[in-house]
Amino acid sequence: MKFVPKAGRTKWHEKAIEAAKGADLHSLMELLLETKELKRLADLVRRSKDSALEGLSHYATEPVAKKLEKTHPGIAARLWCAQGMRIVNAKKSKYYDAALSNFERAKACWRGRQRRDNG
Repeated sequence: MKFVPKAGRTKWHEKAIEAAKGADLHSLMELLLETKELKRLADLVRRSKDSALEGLSHYATEPVAKKLEKTHPGIAARLWCAQGMRIVNAKKSKYYDAALSNFERAKACWRGRQRRDNG
């Protein structure tokens, strides 16, 4: 983007995002996070199946969950749950404490969302 004239950056940004839609879930999440496309990132996670999210490494999901906690707590909660379920489903008892921590963060996100919705 640094080589695109300033007047055309918005247009080229949109073209780049559209072209990336065919990428794998991890890569697309990383791109949307890097470009601060949080609404699109939340929509992507919302449309993704739980099994697809659980199949991603915590290296992909954790930064997204952290970024979306305040603006999209329900989406962040899904990502925290996916991280926990990935550990549980893999029967990695060595990491059950991390899974529990992920579930606790998901619970906190849901509580925050409920307070926001009711407040």
